[in-house]
Amino acid sequence: MGLKDIARLTDLFVEGTEVVLQDDPTEPMLLWANKLNSFEAEEARRDGQAARSRVVLALKEIGSAESDTFEAALTSFTAEQLVQELLGAKNSERFIDAIDSVQRDKDWAERLSIVQRRGDAITAEEAALIAKIDDEYAAEVDERIANARSQEERDLARFGLEELQEKYREAWRNQRGMAAFTREYNKTRLYFSIRVCSAKRSPSGGWDHGHCGGHRKRVLDDRDEVVSLPEGLLDLLLRVSQDVNVDRREARFLAGTPSSSASSAPPSEAVESTASTPEETSPELATTSS
Repeated sequence: MGLKDIARLTDLFVEGTEVVLQDDPTEPMLLWANKLNSFEAEEARRDGQAARSRVVLALKEIGSAESDTFEAALTSFTAEQLVQELLGAKNSERFIDAIDSVQRDKDWAERLSIVQRRGDAITAEEAALIAKIDDEYAAEVDERIANARSQEERDLARFGLEELQEKYREAWRNQRGMAAFTREYNKTRLYFSIRVCSAKRSPSGGWDHGHCGGHRKRVLDDRDEVVSLPEGLLDLLLRVSQDVNVDRREARFLAGTPSSSASSAPPSEAVESTASTPEETSPELATTSS
C-alpha cells in the first residue's frame, strides 16, 4: 500500500460535521468542525499543559494582584470553613473516581456489560432489569462518593489552620491553572478543527460536500485569532467541536459532573474515567464543567 492509498484510507475515518451559519437555498454559509487527529489532539493538550504550568508556577513563585486578593481573603477563613471548601473543591474528582472504581470492580462487570451493550430491541423484562441496574449503580456510586468524602473530612480534621491554608492555597492555584489549561486547549482545538466548507444543499435535502476538498483548509491562520471571534459564534463552535471530538464510546457515558449532593448518573450515561479534558458550556474559552 502506497502513501496515497494510506492517505485515502485515513480520509475514510476523518469525521466531522457541518456548522450551519446561514441556511440559504442559494447562498448557504457553513463551516466544518473536523475531528482532530492524534497529532492535533496532542498539540492541544500540550498547549493547555504548558499554560497550566506557567500559571501555577507564577502564582507560587511570583504572585499577582489576584493572589494578593486571595491571600487577604484567606485570613478570614476558619479551619472548619477551609475543610468544607477543600472538600467542595474535590467534588468533581470524587465523582469521577467513584465511577471509575465501580467500572473497575469485578463484581460490577457483568451488570455494567448488560447495560452498556444492550441493543435497541429489548423486552419489557429486559428494560425493567436495566432500570433496576441503573438504580443500583447510582446508589453504589453515591455511597462511594459519600465514603470518600467522609474519609477526606477525617483526614483534613487532623491538620491545623496554617496547614489547611496551604492546602487551600494549592487548590486555588490548581483551579487557576486548570482555567488556563482549558483556555489554551480550546484555542488550539478550534484552530485545528474549524475548516472551510463550501457545501450546497443536495436534492435529497442533505449537504453535498463534493466541492469542499476534503475540508483541509483551516478557517483561522493563527490560534490566537480564536479570541477575536464573536461571542455567539465562539459559543457555537466550542459546543460543536466538543461534540465532534468526544469519542463515541465516551459520549455514551457523558453526563457531566454533579455537585456533592446530586445523585449519580446511571451507568449508561456516566462519564468514563478516560475523559481527560474539560467540557465547555459557555463562550468563555476558560470555562470548565466542574
